[in-house]
Amino acid sequence: MKASPVADKATGCKLKNRTFRSVFENTGTGTILIEDDMTISLANGGFEAITGLPRSMVEDRMKLFDFVHPDDRERLRQYHLGRRLSRQVPIDYQCRITSPEYGLRHMAVRAQLISGTSRSVVSFMDITDLVCSKQALERSEQRLTALMDNLPGMAYRYVVDGQYALEFASRGCFRLTGYRQEQLTGGKGPSYADLIHSDERNTVLATVESALRVEKSFQVTYRIRTAGGDEKWVWEKGGGAYSKQGDLVAVEGFVTDFTQHKEMEQELRRREAQLRSENELLRSPEAGVLTFGDLVGKSEPMR
Repeated sequence: MKASPVADKATGCKLKNRTFRSVFENTGTGTILIEDDMTISLANGGFEAITGLPRSMVEDRMKLFDFVHPDDRERLRQYHLGRRLSRQVPIDYQCRITSPEYGLRHMAVRAQLISGTSRSVVSFMDITDLVCSKQALERSEQRLTALMDNLPGMAYRYVVDGQYALEFASRGCFRLTGYRQEQLTGGKGPSYADLIHSDERNTVLATVESALRVEKSFQVTYRIRTAGGDEKWVWEKGGGAYSKQGDLVAVEGFVTDFTQHKEMEQELRRREAQLRSENELLRSPEAGVLTFGDLVGKSEPMR
């Protein structure tokens, strides 16, 4: 006996509902079905796991706003309304949710209208660990930047492209060179090589490149030319930055003002040379000085 068209239709609907429910339960994310008024009419097991809220407390009892962080509610409301008014709103975004069991959690969200209806399917993926790691990294970078900016010199990084273009320069570059960060980075101003005094540039670059070839750090003392045209002595220590494959990708280092130390060193050398010259003069026959061991003199008792 043949089934009636009505029975066939009912059977087809049941199969579709079972198929939909199976797919809905196995999306791999916490997924809910939202009605036009934001009421949650359906929630899967993944949503229970993410929020700690039983489906019996959620389905037809809660709205989207009931678990979304207060600071994110208005933005999600605008997305919900805009989607139904055919406005351009994002399908993928991030928001925060709160639950009595897990507290604040960060979510990656995907929301789409079901074709021909005013319902939305909204999926949540917990990215709290990723967001916290990113925030921790940003805080670490901020502390490192603050530390470098307060150093009495310039921390730098230039890419290995033959142009010596500075990719990064700490805030101390202004005190050292007279150039601001934005003037040195991004190919807008002098390169690393341009800062080195022309009389010493080839020697310094050769020393750096020689160390990099054998993957060693380097230390050099040389003169630079500031933005105002002055000369300064600097001391630099640096080394190569390498990719996971072992390829040299950049050079990083620290440069500090060495002028005062260099001037003291030069003054000491001048005084040593002067004393040596005076000593040689005193010991010379022309000076009429008599010597006996380490004693020198020309007085009558000495004679």
